Amino acid sequence: LLSARANAAKSGDTLPAAFDAEAACDLDRDGFTDLIVSTDPPYNGIGAPPVPLQILFGSPQGLTGKAVTVRIPQQARSGNEWPEQPVCGDFDGDGKADLAVTASAGQVTFLHGPFARTGAPRSAELLPDGGPYLYA
Repeated sequence: LLSARANAAKSGDTLPAAFDAEAACDLDRDGFTDLIVSTDPPYNGIGAPPVPLQILFGSPQGLTGKAVTVRIPQQARSGNEWPEQPVCGDFDGDGKADLAVTASAGQVTFLHGPFARTGAPRSAELLPDGGPYLYA
């Protein structure tokens, strides 16, 4: 079983209390399914809130080790809402799993795969009104 205590990455010095499975796909192209989870990192109400999404990378032994926080570059964020509701898919047709998450005001953050084991996407962009990739 997975738990925040055993598997979550800290936000600052704090482990999240919540740890819920959201989506699954092979984000790093190693042939093993990775799990995207949502958390509840602390937020003081000032500036952009922390990203509540984390990735547990798959391996031949299954999901192992600590999660890493999904890295969303500032230029791919909008407003003051939590980036959440992750959806996996090959949205740009390049054969690699991508991740789309909500942003403020009906926008979508599009994270191009493959992802590094640090949680960083290959590149990222902010798509207004859901963007063309998500309607294809």
